[in-house]
Amino acid sequence: MHPIAASRLLAVAVLLWSVALPAAAQTAPPIPDDSDPSLAADDEGNLHVVWVQGPPGEEMILYSASEGSTWSASETVTTGGSFIRPIVLVDPDGVPCVFWTVIALFESCRTETGWGEPVEIAVEAASSDFRPAYAPDGTLEVMHVEPPTGVYYGDQLLNPADEVVTFPEFAVDSDGGLHGFWYDFSEDRGWVSSYSADEGATWDPFQSLSLTLPQSTGTLVAADTLGRVHSVLMSAFRLEHRVWRNLGWSEPSIIEFTPGSIDGAITLNQDGRVTVVTATSAGALVFTIGPDGGDWSEEGPVEGTEDRSIDEVLAASGDDGTVVLWHETGAELFNQSTVGAPSLVSSVPSPSEINLDPVVIATSVALTAGMLFLAPFPAEIFNNTLADNYDTIRGWFRRRERHPGGFWERPQGLLGFLLVAALLFGFLDPGFGLNAASVPVLIGLVVGVAVTTIGFAVPTLLLRRRRTGEWGRIRALPIALVIGLVCVVLSRGIGFVPGYLYAIVVGLVFAREVARSDEARETTVSAVTLLVLGLASWVGLGSVRTGGGAGFGAEVVETALALITVAALEAVAFGLLPMRGLPGGVLFKEQKRRWLVIWGISVLFFFHVIVNPQSGYLVNTALVPVATTIALLVLFTVVTFGLWGFFAFKARRKTSVES
Repeated sequence: MHPIAASRLLAVAVLLWSVALPAAAQTAPPIPDDSDPSLAADDEGNLHVVWVQGPPGEEMILYSASEGSTWSASETVTTGGSFIRPIVLVDPDGVPCVFWTVIALFESCRTETGWGEPVEIAVEAASSDFRPAYAPDGTLEVMHVEPPTGVYYGDQLLNPADEVVTFPEFAVDSDGGLHGFWYDFSEDRGWVSSYSADEGATWDPFQSLSLTLPQSTGTLVAADTLGRVHSVLMSAFRLEHRVWRNLGWSEPSIIEFTPGSIDGAITLNQDGRVTVVTATSAGALVFTIGPDGGDWSEEGPVEGTEDRSIDEVLAASGDDGTVVLWHETGAELFNQSTVGAPSLVSSVPSPSEINLDPVVIATSVALTAGMLFLAPFPAEIFNNTLADNYDTIRGWFRRRERHPGGFWERPQGLLGFLLVAALLFGFLDPGFGLNAASVPVLIGLVVGVAVTTIGFAVPTLLLRRRRTGEWGRIRALPIALVIGLVCVVLSRGIGFVPGYLYAIVVGLVFAREVARSDEARETTVSAVTLLVLGLASWVGLGSVRTGGGAGFGAEVVETALALITVAALEAVAFGLLPMRGLPGGVLFKEQKRRWLVIWGISVLFFFHVIVNPQSGYLVNTALVPVATTIALLVLFTVVTFGLWGFFAFKARRKTSVES
């Protein structure tokens, strides 16, 4: 390798490392032992935590927020009392509010200038055992227990009188239904649930879900965005998970484990997965299950808790996975770890994981139809403007033109270029780094980039050879790294995994030109080849995961298949944009029907497989890339009309001067 070329590749690698380096590990807020902390996340993945600190009678409720890798300085919510179990919630507008009891139930919400004055919430009786929740319209709902016999919603008694009850939990589903839970020590009752579909005016007769006696922390309850409620009954060596859907409870799925759990937490990830964390004498264990049920997978222990006695855990779904705040027995402060962070590989779904809800499919189709309708109009104006003023626009960049030397056409140049490109794409994965764990990922990425490149280049080479007798040459495209870097920074900035991937990093050089109709035919064959390659890799990815293979080789294969799936689908979706200078410009000009079918299929798979594999378009992880894609189209439209307007104004001014 030429020393200058080698130094350039090294400089590019260092630049990629410095710009796209994953965020540093988070450090926990200064939460002391025995402080009754409460943790919540907003729709943007930011975390909010409150805790009690200070001597009895002079306690303070403190608050801290996390945006990315750092926590804010502690803020005082309220002071001067003996507070019992403060609870932090985030309302539908994204405002954190804190609830606590001191004789009565109080609330304080954060404002632009600090925390608001405490407001007493009217309930029929004061109780330390209360559970607040927000309805979708922002209404605050509260259920509480008057020990030892009464479970109340407002002034309504939900359980038979004179029964011993405990462990209350409360949730409001995304349809506004209210779900109350508690444990009734009467015979044949146990863990029970009651439901109200009319904002608490009436409640269904409670039903028994399990006779298993919960441990001291009771049960875990969470509502998702699809009208479902998840209930996890915790006992020492067993978890029982049930899902409320279609006005009824599912049969329980059981997790059995050792050693016994001491505490637990539940969170719903933004992709719909349920994560349960349990505190044990040998570490904190993590269990996850998909949004539609199935088998639980044990992913624990939580990093940093191995072989430690953990007595308390909290969990919430953050930007980069499930954040766990955990306390080790005898320690002064809580610690923090992140589990289940999305990766480039894990974010690419298997065919069996695709959401087949007709409404979600219809949404994907509607988005695709919108793209097919909106993209051609500004593209046609852009192409015509570029064609009419090509010499002028080319003159703007003529001084900057570069003519790469032969190094980029040599095997060592191409291999080095593919390696740097794979390193770049690795940073689409938040967990990627220069460490041993990333080696199989890097190898898989190199294989994936190479296969995608071959799939793109070979059809054109063969067709051109058949028509002109020329093989042509393959040359690396340094500009592709710049475009790829922009895609990585954009993807990481909006938290989109697997991200926007620009994997066509080589070009073809021919001595002879061919007719536009022949060029359109070459584009068609290359695009269809990439689509077939991407879909075949997607099916193969499902087979590899079903086979349950493990180890270095299996990780390389899975990474390669995931990257080929994403790269091929996105290469066709972005490469066939009907713009002059892109392959899609020629195809759109010569064969509009053919372009419509191929580009439509690629955009549909982009939205439904890569952007929205599981949970529908009501979650942040689906809305963000959709909004970004639309924003890029809007930006292209603005630039197009700006360019057109510039030349139109210039021509009108010239005409005015001449006249």
